[in-house]
Amino acid sequence: MTAQPPISGNSQYCPFYAVPGEKFVIMSVLSLGLYQIYWLYRNWMAVKYREGTRIRPLWRGYFGPLYLYPLARRVREGALAAGIDVGWRPWVIMLLYLPSIPFGYAESAIFLLGYAGVLPLWLLNRTVWRLHVRCGVNSGHDDYSFWDRIWLVAGPLVLVLATLAFLFPDATLF
Repeated sequence: MTAQPPISGNSQYCPFYAVPGEKFVIMSVLSLGLYQIYWLYRNWMAVKYREGTRIRPLWRGYFGPLYLYPLARRVREGALAAGIDVGWRPWVIMLLYLPSIPFGYAESAIFLLGYAGVLPLWLLNRTVWRLHVRCGVNSGHDDYSFWDRIWLVAGPLVLVLATLAFLFPDATLF
């Protein structure tokens, strides 16, 4: 890993992708977890450009659980270097996130426990957001974009259809 540039209040950018906490939770839940993949991808893109490493952010986002620890470590180190108190450790983020993964694939209502994975990523995003505030940089992701709004409609629609299919397994739509 190459040396990271220092994180300071006078930099014109901050080293990670930050969104407000409420937006992160809403988008994660209503996109059925796909926003988490996108958020991880965008953070790995920021790491790639900042560090000049030859990583593949798309795959690191897609295989998020495999690469969550190194991202959490970078976020923690960056926050501590900027003087931000961090109340978590990277292994705790992993420990909280990993158990939620199998629940997302359950064929019963227990799949809702998969949403527990939002909490550790929210903690990570909260630290990234605090880092952006410390840097004095507007993330530009405060509002909902056109694509965000598409997910806010499509995700719940899929969830309603899946719930109906679960409640009425013998029903046919057409």
